[in-house]
Formats: sequence, structure tokens, C-alpha cells
Amino acid sequence: MKIIFFITLPLWLFGSQILNYNIYNRSDRVDLMLTFDTPFDGKILQQRHTGSILIKLDNVSIESPKIKNLNSKFLNKLTITPIGSQVQILANIPDTTVLKASKTSDSYGLRLRFLKAKDIQKNVSVDVKSSSVNSLPTKQDTILQDNYKIVVFILILGIIIIFWLKRSLNNSINKSSKPSLFKSKSTTTDSNEATIRFQKPLDQHNSVMMLDYADESYLVIVGNNNVVLDKFHDSKPVSQDEFESILDTKESELDSYLKLDNIDKVESDEILQSYKERASV
Repeated sequence: MKIIFFITLPLWLFGSQILNYNIYNRSDRVDLMLTFDTPFDGKILQQRHTGSILIKLDNVSIESPKIKNLNSKFLNKLTITPIGSQVQILANIPDTTVLKASKTSDSYGLRLRFLKAKDIQKNVSVDVKSSSVNSLPTKQDTILQDNYKIVVFILILGIIIIFWLKRSLNNSINKSSKPSLFKSKSTTTDSNEATIRFQKPLDQHNSVMMLDYADESYLVIVGNNNVVLDKFHDSKPVSQDEFESILDTKESELDSYLKLDNIDKVESDEILQSYKERASV
């Protein structure tokens, strides 16, 4: 128990931990997406200097420092450093670049957007000449809230359809089996029943499964959206190690999928459409 206490003590002290970060370099902006293990409710502070801006996230930790060089007119270099109970993000930017911050509706994601001063609205603008520490504005994304309700509804509907199909298959099999004068001594398994071969959670909302149905095995993601990643026939994994090896080859696809709820709706639709096209191959 003492060992568990000392292992979890840093989590209690630092609050939320940054699990993933992604940088999206666009022609009109640069977005830094941060994903936390718990809802982020700490303060977001910024300090502006000539040629740089320092963002401080209170009660946040990260496993190790991160440095990223970019070829963008909005952002040149990004450094993420854990300092005490804070994570400090130093961005080397031109004087014409300003910062806009927004959280996802569930507070598990934070977006830091770098863009030109004239492209940001007055009510959420940051004074580019100020060097004092100011609280950055945050907003709840109502579009993500609506999308979350739609995803939950589709998920519930999908579960109902799966149970209905399973029950229908079982009923059809039972009806087709007629009594015979000579019963076979050997028993066979139902090849039309869907079974879970392997399963692994990705986060608190999504899991990846290896699902067996008939003669095929399907690698699927079950969660906010149900997505088929791949299909196997002769090369089905037979051990947990083989399943983990397959997940390693799909690591980039899994990471991209987990960011669908943390980016703009247009970007989410584009990525989701690409997954659908891969699943249909």
C-alpha cells in the first residue's frame, strides 16, 4: 500500500497530466493540441516578451520536456517544460502573432492557437505589447457538445442493433436445428456468433478489440465512434503478444483517431471520412 501511495502521490500533487500533444501547421494558423488524463481546470497564464510568449499551465505535469522546431510564419519554435507544479510552454513567435486558447467541452483537451492579430476577435484578443501575466480566455465549444450527444446516441443505437442481430442469429440457428433419429456424438461451435478475441482500453471513452465473426477477425475501435481498422483471415493473432504487435503497427492511426474530438468539426469530419474509406477496403 505504501508503494502505491508514493506512486500516485505525484498525480495528486500535479493534478492533470499531459498524455499527448499534437501540432497542426496550417497556412493561416498553428494549433497546439494538448490531451490530459483528467479534466483540466487549472489557470492558463501568459507572459509576452519580444519575439516570444510564455504560457503557464497550473496544476499540470508532463513526463519529459518536449522541443519542436517549425517552419511557419506564426510559430518558429515550441518548448514544453515541466517546472514544479506547472508546465511552461515557450513559443518563439513574430510580434504580429497572437494567442487564442480554448478547451473542449469535457475539459480533457486544450487548444492553443497561434495566428495573426487581425484574425482574432476583439473579445478574445491578447495584447501583444503587454509583458504582464494575464489570464487567457477559454470557451466551451458548443459544437463539440452537440457532436458528443450525437455520438452517444449513435453508440447506444449501435449496441441495440448488435444485440438484436445476435438474438436474431441465435433464433434462426435454433429454428433450423430439427430433431433427428440419430444424433451426432460430436459437437461443433457456432461459427456465426461474434466473440471478442482480445481487448485493450485506449482511454476512458474508447477501446480497441479483435472481434471474431464467422471465418474473419476484425480489428475495431468501440467508443465515441465505432470504426473498423483492419480485417484478418489467415493471419489472425493467436496470442496477446501478436495482438500488441498489431497495435504497434497501427499506433499512428490510433493516435490520430483519439484526436477527433479535440479538433475543429471540419477537421474531425475529414479524418473520420478517411477511416471510413479504409474500413470499406
